Amino acid sequence: MRLVLLAYSLGVMLGSFTDGSLRAVVIPGLFACGLLCALGLRVREAHLKATHSHSALADCLWTGAGLCVGLAWHALWAFNGLSGALPGSLEGRNLPVTGGIISLPLQGRRAQRFQFYIHSCDCEFQRRRILLNYYGDASLQVGQRWQFTVRLNKPRGYANPGSFDYEAWLFQQRIAARGYVRLNAPALLAGHNNLSIAWWRYSAK
Repeated sequence: MRLVLLAYSLGVMLGSFTDGSLRAVVIPGLFACGLLCALGLRVREAHLKATHSHSALADCLWTGAGLCVGLAWHALWAFNGLSGALPGSLEGRNLPVTGGIISLPLQGRRAQRFQFYIHSCDCEFQRRRILLNYYGDASLQVGQRWQFTVRLNKPRGYANPGSFDYEAWLFQQRIAARGYVRLNAPALLAGHNNLSIAWWRYSAK
C-alpha cells in the first residue's frame, strides 16, 4: 500500500509539470488505464491467494495504477481550472451578471474587494468565481445576492522570482477573472443567502 501511495504522489508531482492543456479524451484514458490495472490486480490477487504465492508483477501493476491515477487527477484538476478562465472575447466588455458574494468584503482605501460567484450571465460565463472591486458607497456583506454590471480581465499577476506568485494563488482559488463593478449601471440587491459558512462567520462577529 505504501508503494501505491508513493506512486500516486509521484503522479501528482509529475502532473504539476504539465500545462493543463491535455485533451479531455486523454484524461479519461489515463483514468481508464489506472482502473483497468486495478481490476487486473484484483483478479491477480485472488489467484495468488488461492495458490499462496507472491508475484513482483502485482507490485509493478499496483505502482503503475497509482501513478496513472495520480497523474490523471492532477491533469483533470488543472484542465478544469484553465478551461473555466475568462475568454479573451469578453475582456473589457460590460457584462450583466447575477450571483452572490461568497467572501468577506475587504475594505481598502478606495474600494471593497470580494469574491463573487456568478449564477447567471447572458454571455455564457456562469458558475464561475471572480474577484471584484466595488468603488461605490453601498455596504456589501457576504451572502448577499446582487445583479451587477461588471468589466472583467483574465486573472493575471506578477510572478517574479522570490516574490509571491499572485497568478498562481488566483488559480489555486479557482478565480476565473478579475474586475470591477460598473457604477454607471444599475445594481440591484436580489436577496440574501444565510446558509453559507462565510455568512455564519460574518454574523458571529
